[in-house]
Parts: sequence; C-alpha cells; structure tokens
Amino acid sequence: HVAGTPARSLGWDELVDSAPGLPALRAHRLQLLAGRRWRELGRDVPDDWRADEQLAAVRDAIAPDILARVRAATDQPVLLLKGPEVARRYPRPSLRPSIDLDLLAPDAERLQEQLIAAGFEPAEDPVWALRLDESADPFADKHHLRPLRWSGWPLRLEIHRRPSWPSWLPQPASSELLRLAVPGEAEGILVLPPAPHGVLLGAHLWVSNPFARLRDLLDIALLLQEADPDEADGLARAWGVERMWSSTRAVAESVFL
Repeated sequence: HVAGTPARSLGWDELVDSAPGLPALRAHRLQLLAGRRWRELGRDVPDDWRADEQLAAVRDAIAPDILARVRAATDQPVLLLKGPEVARRYPRPSLRPSIDLDLLAPDAERLQEQLIAAGFEPAEDPVWALRLDESADPFADKHHLRPLRWSGWPLRLEIHRRPSWPSWLPQPASSELLRLAVPGEAEGILVLPPAPHGVLLGAHLWVSNPFARLRDLLDIALLLQEADPDEADGLARAWGVERMWSSTRAVAESVFL
C-alpha cells in the first residue's frame, strides 16, 4: 500500500488491451475507460460508446446541482455512497459509469417525503421491480426507497434505509456509518473515509453475483490505495465480514494493485 499512488498505476489499460472484445468491456463497465485508452492509441471509438460518454458527462455535470437541491430540502445529515465519491478517484469522474446517486440518512422515509415536497418525482421502476401484483410495493423490503428524479434529468436518487449488505450477515447500523462520515466535496454532504467506504463496497459486491464486474473491483482498489489496511481489516472484523473482506481485498489487489 502506497498512499497517493497515481491512479494510472492500477493497470486498467492492460485490462482494456487484453479484453476479448467489446461486449466484455461493456459487461464489466469498462467501456468509458476503454474509450479513453483507444483514443490514446489512435483507434476509433464505437458510436454507442460515444453516446455513453456524452451521457456520463451530463450526469457528472448535474450531480452537484442535484446534491445541492437535496441539501436545501432537508435538515438531516445526508451521506453519499459510491457514485461521485468513488468517481473522483478516476482520471476523470465521467469515466465511471453510474445511473444514480445513493444517499443514506437517519430517517429515509422522511427524507423521501422532503424531496418530493421540494419537487423531486418518483422515477420509473427498474426492470427487477416488474411484477404481477400491481398493488404491491417492490421497495417495501428493499434497502432503498423508490428512486427519485429531478425534472426528467438522467440521474436518479436512491434514498437508503440501510446499506446494501448480504442478507445472511448482520450489518452496521446507519448511525455508525454517519458517525464515521466526514464532509465531502459537495457542500453539506457527508462521505465515508476510504477504509469504511472500501469495506462497505466489498460487502455490497457480495449481495448478488460476486465478482461479476471488474468496475466494482476497481472502485475498491482505488479506495484501497488511500485506506489504512489495518483500519479496513479492523472494521471488517467488527462488522462480521472479515473472511468476505479478506477474499475481496485479495482479488482486488491481485487484479489492480
């Protein structure tokens, strides 16, 4: 571990160069990094990747405005997870694909109500929420509430009741995550330091289809560059995910560090 090591040392260019094809790069959410790499090499970038790049740039540009609207709508502390907080560690934030902002607050239901009162609107249901019983709320037992959107902008909000965590394991309380939080780049918005954020992403990776996307491992590797390894391991022990974190960290370090 070397704090402050340049992000370029993570070896994603080598991964892009060795990818078996375009579908693999997209499946692993590396197409934006691949587009950057291909331009460096003088290669043509596929048209659909150009569209992805444009959309990612728009989402990156509007994220601060959306967070400012959230901050103005509530008196609660608000914790930003993943998304822009990880993306700022990429060569450019717009190189990390993302479709939403994940926010955690002490009273998620009240924050949802405050945001709707401030002009946010319910977004369309994701594909997994399609159901036969139209009267059922697909988000009733989810870790986050129904996604919100501001004025049709292409970046959703997900207000979290609790962190995304494997269902078979106990999880840290939201109050503990908020206690660990520090001020972020967006005024009035909290973020997690690298060690707890990395462990949180490590647990989230195991919720479904572990190690399915290299982008998720890259996020963890970027946080590991800045985190105190002993602090991260201690948190994993305290949160009951020591073995899971050990495996995740070993794979991330093997691939990227």
